[in-house]
Amino acid sequence: MRNLIVILSSFVVLSCSSNSKEKEAIETYIETDGRGNKYDLDIKFDQLEISDVSVQDSIYLLEERFEKEKENKIASMEKMKALYEDRVDKYSKDKSYMSDYFLKKAKKDLSEQNEKIKEAKNWKPEYLSKYNDRDKSEILCKKADAIVRFENPRLKVEQTIHANFFLNKEGTKCFKMLRIKD
Repeated sequence: MRNLIVILSSFVVLSCSSNSKEKEAIETYIETDGRGNKYDLDIKFDQLEISDVSVQDSIYLLEERFEKEKENKIASMEKMKALYEDRVDKYSKDKSYMSDYFLKKAKKDLSEQNEKIKEAKNWKPEYLSKYNDRDKSEILCKKADAIVRFENPRLKVEQTIHANFFLNKEGTKCFKMLRIKD
C-alpha cells in the first residue's frame, strides 16, 4: 500500500511539472502588455493540452486555406462570366446600330474571362511550396489549447479565456494567441 502511494504521488508530481515551461511561457505572454509592462494576474489553468505542430500539419492548413481561396476566386470569376454571357445574349438579339460593337466587345470579354478561369483552376500560390524541401515530421512549434482564469487588475473581475497559444518548439516562449469562441 505504501509503495502504491509513493508511485501515485510521483506520477502526480511528474505530470504536473511536465508542462511547467509551457505554462510559464503562456503566463508571461498573458501578463505582459504591448509595451513590455508585466502584471501579476494570478493565472490558473483549468485546461492545458499541448501538442506539436509539424510541417505536415502546416501543409494541411495551408492547403485548406488555398482551396478556400481558389474556390472564392473561381466563384467570383464565374459571376463575371455569367454577366458577359448575358451581355452576349442581349446584344446578339439586338439589331441596333451599336449592337455589333457591343457584341464584339462582350464576346472578347467573355473569351478573356474564360482564359482567366482556366488559369485560376491551375493556380498554385507560392506559399504552398514553402515546405518542399523539408521533412514532413519536423516539428515547427507547439500548440497549447488552454482554458485560463486570471484576475484582471483594471476590472477587478476574474476573467476566463479559451485560446490556442503557439510556442516555440522548445516550449519556452509564446509568440501568438488565438482565442477560441465557445
